[in-house]
Amino acid sequence: MNDLEICNRIAEIEGWKLPLKAYGSFGEVSWIIHKNPLTDDALCFGFIVKDKIEIEFDSDLNFVCAIDNVWVNNENLNRAICMVKIKTHEAKNG
Repeated sequence: MNDLEICNRIAEIEGWKLPLKAYGSFGEVSWIIHKNPLTDDALCFGFIVKDKIEIEFDSDLNFVCAIDNVWVNNENLNRAICMVKIKTHEAKNG
C-alpha cells in the first residue's frame, strides 16, 4: 500500500469529512499534506490511546503493533500503527 492509499483508508476508518483531493492553481494537491497520519506523530499517538494499540519490537528491532489479535510490523512506527488499524478494520468488517 502506498502512502496515499494508507491515508485514504485511515480517513475512511476515522470518518474524516475532508476532501480527498483539492484542485488549485498549482494543479492537483492531495489533502495528505494537511492531515497525514504517516508523518503526524501526535495524530498517531491519539490512535495508540483511542484504539489501545500495543507496541513491541521484533528481533530485527522493527516496531510490532497489535490491536486484539491483529499484528503488523514495520521499521516505521507511524506506518505500523496505520497498517494495524487498517488490517483490524478489514478483519472486523470484511
